[in-house]
Amino acid sequence: MAGPRSELVDPTALSANDTIAVPPEHRASYVVRALMSEIMKPVQADQVLEESVTLEATDLYYRPVWAFEFTWQGKGKQGIVEIDSLTGQARQGKALVGSIKSMLSRDLLFDVGADTVGLFVPGGSIAVKLAKAAIDKK
Repeated sequence: MAGPRSELVDPTALSANDTIAVPPEHRASYVVRALMSEIMKPVQADQVLEESVTLEATDLYYRPVWAFEFTWQGKGKQGIVEIDSLTGQARQGKALVGSIKSMLSRDLLFDVGADTVGLFVPGGSIAVKLAKAAIDKK
């Protein structure tokens, strides 16, 4: 993560020029809860006067993976090779075009946003879901 990076305001901007952007595999709330369970260790004490954990920021980093699709004309076969741009590791890929485009939807973005707001504002996820319902009704 020491390389160049830039802030992405709109995740749909990644899908320009035939680029397929895969939504996160885990929601922000899951990642934060898993991290908090590792941080919070039981204390052997008679009395605990105060305990607090402050989460100042949650950042999502997209990991670029280049996928190349090729066709072997002589045998009529197709294949996909994926190359991880961070490690350089190559592996056999799967056809993602049909499944990925349907995964990155408006509803998914609202759900991820609601979970993120809920982490910082108690009950905030309810407000985001109500706003989505109001927008959908119009």
